[in-house]
Amino acid sequence: IVMSHVNATEHAFWNRWLRGIPRIGSHLEGLADTLLTALHPLRRASILASVVALTAVIWACGTFSFLMVMKAFHLDVGFPAAAIVVGATTLGMIVPSSPGYVGVFHAIAVKTLTDVFGIPKENALTYAFAQHAVIYFVPAALGASFLLSHRSMWHEFAASIGLRSRRQPAAAPVLERVASSEAGK
Repeated sequence: IVMSHVNATEHAFWNRWLRGIPRIGSHLEGLADTLLTALHPLRRASILASVVALTAVIWACGTFSFLMVMKAFHLDVGFPAAAIVVGATTLGMIVPSSPGYVGVFHAIAVKTLTDVFGIPKENALTYAFAQHAVIYFVPAALGASFLLSHRSMWHEFAASIGLRSRRQPAAAPVLERVASSEAGK
């Protein structure tokens, strides 16, 4: 955001530095220009305010989810603790690791809860497994429910991209046989 306000012209001060990098300088310059173009809408105060507000709501909802699981396990550490665990686990999962961050999420949550808030390790580990399950299984269940309730839409989509033929209603073959038998009379 700051970069989009510092110099939004084609002659940004870092272009000279990027051009000096052998073999990839022009590519990096193009990436920097793309970044500036993408940030340009945030120069409007109303758009920036709505992005910041929605970001705060999303983080608050995530923190509230963590807090509710903490309450379910009788970890009475409060909203700030939930926010710190959300922040620590999110930052810790930036580094690529195992699929689904199995182990990494748990280690970070346990370490944060035990070292910062004095929660016994067994309680923290139980919480970490439950929280991780909530993070994965609630969206998966909602997604499965959506897919099952909109099966016909997915069949049409698959047919439109050539993954499978369009399904005809079950009555269609019967009607075709009746029509062909009457045409033969």
